[in-house]
Amino acid sequence: MTTVTSIPWTKGAGLRRDEDHSLVERALDGDPRAFAQLVAVHRDYVTRLAHRLLGWDPDIEDVVQEVFIRVWQRRGQVREPTKFRGWLAAVTVNAARSRLRHKRVRRVLLLNFGQTASAAVCDERIVGEMIERDETGRQVREAVNALPQRDKEVLVLRYLEQMTVEEVAGALGLRANAVEVRLHRARKRLADRLPKELRS
Repeated sequence: MTTVTSIPWTKGAGLRRDEDHSLVERALDGDPRAFAQLVAVHRDYVTRLAHRLLGWDPDIEDVVQEVFIRVWQRRGQVREPTKFRGWLAAVTVNAARSRLRHKRVRRVLLLNFGQTASAAVCDERIVGEMIERDETGRQVREAVNALPQRDKEVLVLRYLEQMTVEEVAGALGLRANAVEVRLHRARKRLADRLPKELRS
């Protein structure tokens, strides 16, 4: 029997345990060549995480660039190179939240000016391009994307990025028990949105 926690999620890389900490240290100390190398190492991870948090936003590259701009500007905040990847996840979550706020403002403006048709066509085209051949994956992704953002964040970080509860807590600025509560509620909401055959 398939359950919410046994759904075949597309697996993420999780947090790299073999991170080159000297590279992180040099990059965060302001070495531009080391930082460029750090961006190259982590770009795919940030892109994937942003895609999962934003539901395949067409301007995802802008979000990724914004993440690395913020990382460079705030590099002094990282005290322990071993925690860089978790901090990077937190920066990505915050950039995704900013993008969602921007989209909500834009949607209000479009509604006020009667331009909803073109926006709807754009959204439909993008969604259509991203539908996977695997039906279960498509149903799960649609159900996750329909969840409130706070639910999506904990599910993506915990199950897609395979972060521990403690790592999720660090990325979201929460206590571990608060993450557990959010995960419990998010799994329940996700189960309610899934077809009956995918529920426990």
